[in-house]
Amino acid sequence: SIHRRCACGIIHQARKQAYPKLKCHFDSFFDDRQPLFFYAFGMINNVHEIVPEIAENVRGGNGTAYAHKLLDLFPGSAIKSVGVVRLEPGASVGAHSHNGDEDFYYCISGTGIVVDNGVEHPFTPGTLQITRDGETQAIRNTGETELIFLGALIATPTEFE
Repeated sequence: SIHRRCACGIIHQARKQAYPKLKCHFDSFFDDRQPLFFYAFGMINNVHEIVPEIAENVRGGNGTAYAHKLLDLFPGSAIKSVGVVRLEPGASVGAHSHNGDEDFYYCISGTGIVVDNGVEHPFTPGTLQITRDGETQAIRNTGETELIFLGALIATPTEFE
């Protein structure tokens, strides 16, 4: 089922039972006919309606990155930002560390390499990479098409420090 592919399958399964006609926001990752939506406590953003921020040589990397910010600094939440990032072929985000927050990258499409604490790993659709507080990450597009991934930045909970 689609909900088995979601990171939050239990929540989505409960939502599906309560609201059977409401689509899961991850449904569109697997179905190009549907726009990508992000649901957060009554807030709905459509990635196709967001003008991307365009950046060159991000964090010492190479090439162009396009960031479609779905959520940025949500008040009262540990979530600092959520967005869909597109890297052109050959583009990269340079190595950087996280302090006081955690980050994840989830590959939607394309082919790349993600560097997790200095160790390279293939980054292909369905791959999740998590960078914990104090760790480092980098990513580069090694394919011939755009590398598209979902990224989220979350404040480190003080109860785990």
